[in-house]
Amino acid sequence: FFFSKLEVSMADDIAEAPEIPDDEEMRQVACTILVLDCPPGFHFGLDYLFWTVGPRFSGVRGIPPGPHFFYYAQGQAGSMGAEYAERLGRFVHLDPAEVIVLRYNEDTEQLSFLEPGEAGRLADGVRRHEFDKQLGPYPMEKHKDWVELTQFISPLVVAKIEPVNSVVISRTQGPAQDDELPDEDGVKAPKPAAASQKDQDAGINIEPNTTLSFSTIPKGRSRHKAVGAELTKAHFDKSEALGELLANEHGGRENDLLGELQFAFICFLLAYNIEAFIQWKNLVMMLCASEDATRARPQLFADLLRVLHAQLLQAPEDFLGGAVGAE
Repeated sequence: FFFSKLEVSMADDIAEAPEIPDDEEMRQVACTILVLDCPPGFHFGLDYLFWTVGPRFSGVRGIPPGPHFFYYAQGQAGSMGAEYAERLGRFVHLDPAEVIVLRYNEDTEQLSFLEPGEAGRLADGVRRHEFDKQLGPYPMEKHKDWVELTQFISPLVVAKIEPVNSVVISRTQGPAQDDELPDEDGVKAPKPAAASQKDQDAGINIEPNTTLSFSTIPKGRSRHKAVGAELTKAHFDKSEALGELLANEHGGRENDLLGELQFAFICFLLAYNIEAFIQWKNLVMMLCASEDATRARPQLFADLLRVLHAQLLQAPEDFLGGAVGAE
């Protein structure tokens, strides 16, 4: 999986990068992600942008409040380049003017949050502008597109789906065919993916607490009660399964289902997680096969069109020509 059209390199001289737009209101609420002790050549991404950082890089400033996804390449990218390196990532929901502080650990080759006391002192330094020359500006020209991709990803959605350790890990292989259990209506709900040989060779430890807790797509019961034409319709129309999923997994909140769809797309697109792609595909297939629900839930499907439009605009050029297009 390869997402390249918005990936850039961050030069060593961050001070010469474009300034944050002169918008006083934005300056008052803008957030910062401080990233300390990254070695030169480290690969760090935030939302659309994926940087190969220089020695002066210490994070990103001018970030609008709301949901964001930071990610990074574990270890060296190798001869294939940073685009193909294994990635780890995490969703964060930034409050107005929030500063979060991360530090690179040489032993684990991972970013971790600091203890509150030390993080608070460094955050105060950010607010006193002590790190300004080491912080790259957030690309505000891309923020509107990012909002379209994440508008339904609430803190509740993130808390429901993210792994126990909150870290999303690249997975290059989904469940084996025998582990994809098709229900009686033909919808497959993916089981957690095991580590592929490529993941193991790369030194990535896929543990149970890294599993994404996506919703289980229900079977639906209508076809067992129907006969004749009704049985045929029940086989093809997934509206009842959709209703069960909304009730059982999201408390009836349609926006949270759309948030799960967006969460899965981001994890697939930016963290290279095939488990997320499988869930995204299965949700789209179920929603597109829910004819009766289009009349019962018109707002859900109006919002779904907007979500899919935004996703297809940002998807790789060969996205519809691969596994998705084949189905």
